[in-house]
Amino acid sequence: RPMATAIVSIILTFALTGVIGNMLVQKWQYRNWINQQNFLGEEKQYFALITLWEELTTLASRRLWKMRRLLNVVAGGDKEKIEQRLSEYDSVLSDWNEKLNSMSVRLTLYSSWKLEWELENHLQRSFLNAGLRLERITKARLATGMFDKKLAHELRLAFDDLSRAL
Repeated sequence: RPMATAIVSIILTFALTGVIGNMLVQKWQYRNWINQQNFLGEEKQYFALITLWEELTTLASRRLWKMRRLLNVVAGGDKEKIEQRLSEYDSVLSDWNEKLNSMSVRLTLYSSWKLEWELENHLQRSFLNAGLRLERITKARLATGMFDKKLAHELRLAFDDLSRAL
């Protein structure tokens, strides 16, 4: 009888340990798998945000550079060169405007609405205001040959502010 009790006890211990142990291992493996999936999702989102940030800063830098180049030739007065630089600026401005909505949506998706708000209400507004003044001084130079030195100085300061914002 004691031998049968010992055998039953060993079999039950083995069975219960195997079943409970297996259930615990499965639960831990599932939890680890979920954590890995969350980490991979966050990693993908992080890399997407880095890519977006590089696109945004590259495009903004190109736009600012073309604005500076245009203002520099407007000051010189060479009509042909002004028209060439105006065309270059128009091209990068078109790129910026085409991609702005996409960048805004992705910035909200990958980061926060606050950063998108900053993009829209600070950076974009500063670019818009400087761009309108740059176009005004350029058109005046092309139409009348006149050059507003005060406005040019204000634009250079605005470009410096934009450069710091980037």
